[in-house]
Amino acid sequence: MLLAAVALVLLHPASREKLIRWPKQFGAPTGNKADACTHSSRSGQVLDEAMTTSKVTREAIRSRLPIRGKKTALDHARLICLRSSQALTTDEIARRILANGYSSRSKTFPSYVRRLLREDGRFVTNAYGLWTLRIAA
Repeated sequence: MLLAAVALVLLHPASREKLIRWPKQFGAPTGNKADACTHSSRSGQVLDEAMTTSKVTREAIRSRLPIRGKKTALDHARLICLRSSQALTTDEIARRILANGYSSRSKTFPSYVRRLLREDGRFVTNAYGLWTLRIAA
């Protein structure tokens, strides 16, 4: 099939003429070398200016944004209780804290979470030992 297509192109006079002219179009010089160097130099300057502007803009944006540090276990617990529609056990809160990316090497992490919740006034427990956020007055 490919050989037949090549043969048809070579046998057809207009196609053969286009095929002969095609490589000459790409080989023809477009201008003198001084013009090419000028354009190359100017594009390098534009690229350098764009990189400088980008760096200055990035630093300005970064200076205005707050620096995000690691969240504490208490921050995670508050977010979990805020998102939950119902009260949760200490074990469930501890499990969700670890699932959210908090890392702890404590073997008794649920006990640590229970102590944090008891000491913080933003959390309240019900008669069943389930924790939730205190309703703001």
